[in-house]
Amino acid sequence: MKKMAVVMVVHDQATEIEQNLQRFLTMPCETDYEVIVVDDSSTDETPQLLKQLKSEYPRLYTTFLPKSVVFNPSRLQLALNLGVK
Repeated sequence: MKKMAVVMVVHDQATEIEQNLQRFLTMPCETDYEVIVVDDSSTDETPQLLKQLKSEYPRLYTTFLPKSVVFNPSRLQLALNLGVK
């Protein structure tokens, strides 16, 4: 069976996540898929919202990139690599 993964990097996007992620997680799809969200050190309600959604949707996986990680000049690339791994 084919499986697909979608990796998203978010930062302070609680409103957008609340408005859109649930629809994305429940859309019909012939291919099994998972959604991986990497939170890049959000300071709004994003971490709490992701935690809540993770308990409701089994295909949602979350992780975060700590603010203390500064060794890479491209935090976006680092976050995407983290999500893929």
